[in-house]
Amino acid sequence: MSQLLSQVGGVSRDAGNYGDKLATFSSELDQVRQAPEVQELIGQVLLETRAMQERARRLEVELGQSSQHIEELRADLAKAQRDANTDSLTGIANRKYFDYEFGAAAEEARLKKQPLSLLFADIDHFKRFNDAHGHQVGDQVLRLVAQVLTSSVKGRDLAARYGGEEFAVLLPQTDLEGARHLAEQIRSTVASSRIRLKSNGRHLGAITLSVGCAQYDPREALSDLIRRADEALYEAKRRGRNRVIATPPGVAAESAA
Repeated sequence: MSQLLSQVGGVSRDAGNYGDKLATFSSELDQVRQAPEVQELIGQVLLETRAMQERARRLEVELGQSSQHIEELRADLAKAQRDANTDSLTGIANRKYFDYEFGAAAEEARLKKQPLSLLFADIDHFKRFNDAHGHQVGDQVLRLVAQVLTSSVKGRDLAARYGGEEFAVLLPQTDLEGARHLAEQIRSTVASSRIRLKSNGRHLGAITLSVGCAQYDPREALSDLIRRADEALYEAKRRGRNRVIATPPGVAAESAA
């Protein structure tokens, strides 16, 4: 559309220049007293040229309006795309977008022989907290955890709400030790936070996370990586919650330190 607008603008300018030249030519003909028929013919051509110039100008205006409309549609489409990829409650990526990015990141890690790690984090005793204080407070807890995850990741890292009170963090170009270190930072930050009711300021205590970490092995299926990170998460819960368990490839969660 931008190219078309530029071309139409060029046509309009050319038509204007052509009309100016005809007007000059008509004036010169008048000075040399050419036959009236020729002058009349040139006058008609000049009128048609001016009419063509006006039509080109109107077309340029209409195309400009269409271009603006297209830009508005493009912005609406981009917003719809963001909305489709975002969890409406927490504002971070949703499961669908995570799955898409997960596959792309694994393929890149395999081709470039770079590390890729995955974190699964689950809010400890969330149902009990939700039942005791209500769903609105539970939603506040979910948003808090999402904010901690968002502030903790950087670059191409991706934090997503995986489902319910479970979150996933995709860490391209990060090995297991780096993933474990980040997971510990996230766990510590959440544990130091305090939930406070907005209505009366009453503190409801702390919340904690259990986190499982696993590093991608290009020889395994992505479902195996998810399974290992999930097993590490539940091992963290089995060992008392509020902790991080990292499992290297080929090592069971129960035997990982």
